[in-house]
Amino acid sequence: FSGKSIEYLGYSDELIQSNMFLLQTTILSFVVHLPWSLYSTFVIEERHGFNKMTMGFYFKDTLKKMAVSQVITTIMVTPLIWLIKWGGDYFFIYAWGFTFAFTMAIFFVYMDFIAPLFDKYTPVPASHFVPQLRISLKVSTFLSPSCL
Repeated sequence: FSGKSIEYLGYSDELIQSNMFLLQTTILSFVVHLPWSLYSTFVIEERHGFNKMTMGFYFKDTLKKMAVSQVITTIMVTPLIWLIKWGGDYFFIYAWGFTFAFTMAIFFVYMDFIAPLFDKYTPVPASHFVPQLRISLKVSTFLSPSCL
């Protein structure tokens, strides 16, 4: 199906077809899992008082997750497929190196750019817990200037 889709759009490249396949499987997975996810969020969690989400926020958040996931997947899979084709007998070494470097880069990018798309981060307000938290951080040798 992905091959016919990109032919319809006027493309025939393997990398584009691979990314189209991933996009289509993401959409199919979303459609298949949507009823169960809605039931879990709006029936089960609601029954136990855990759900504070509206239907609009649910779909907005889900679409953002899908978009960010697709961008990250495309950024990772496209060079990975190219490396596998280019790498010859030792492609697995190049693929491992790229995957390792990409994963390390995501660790640094996530907190500053990806997480704020979904959550709002605010400093802990001053309270009687802050001095105890600082003592715990010092005792555990967790050194972070922003936390101390």
